[in-house]
Amino acid sequence: MKAKVFISLVFFINLRVFSQRPIQVDSVGQRPKMVYRLTLNNAILPVLLIKYGIVGLDTPNLKRWNTGIRSEVLERISTNYRADDYFQYVPGLAVYLLDDAGIKAKHSLWDRTAILAGLFVLQTAVVQIFKYTTNVMRLDSSAANSFPSDHTALAFSGAEFLWQEYKEHTVWIGVAGYAIAGTIGFARVNNNKHWLTDVFCRCWYWNS
Repeated sequence: MKAKVFISLVFFINLRVFSQRPIQVDSVGQRPKMVYRLTLNNAILPVLLIKYGIVGLDTPNLKRWNTGIRSEVLERISTNYRADDYFQYVPGLAVYLLDDAGIKAKHSLWDRTAILAGLFVLQTAVVQIFKYTTNVMRLDSSAANSFPSDHTALAFSGAEFLWQEYKEHTVWIGVAGYAIAGTIGFARVNNNKHWLTDVFCRCWYWNS
């Protein structure tokens, strides 16, 4: 029980540290300043997904659900999508590519880089801690570090980063980013690398 509480608290902190909301403009550089805040409304969906992933670690019904999904995937889908090792970076990198193409991001290059780098460091630390604390065996029995999915975490964080930078341009940029992230999550299950709960636990966003 103590372990579950600890995991929940650390994931909750990781969830919102990089939630950004510009509230004023720098009079010199005309760039939005960022503040970091946690709100109850923004946290509901992420907390539910985190709870689902954590509870699924030792709940018989959810374990059977995981096994059933795995069996269906192996039975009906025979193609492995190895591109997930590379496409997990696409949503985050798209912020730089689009800006270079003339679709200007909300924040400056340095601000964007600071946000992305800070997120990557924190996320990697948290994910690796729990991978080697929970010791969940991967579907293919290659290692006991299945929970949670690092590929999915990186892809969805990059998708939210992309959405926050371009939501004032068009909603479709964010939709494309999340579609890629969702595909990464599917690929991790399809490639027999992760349980569904591993993927769901990392499908969250920073802000709404």
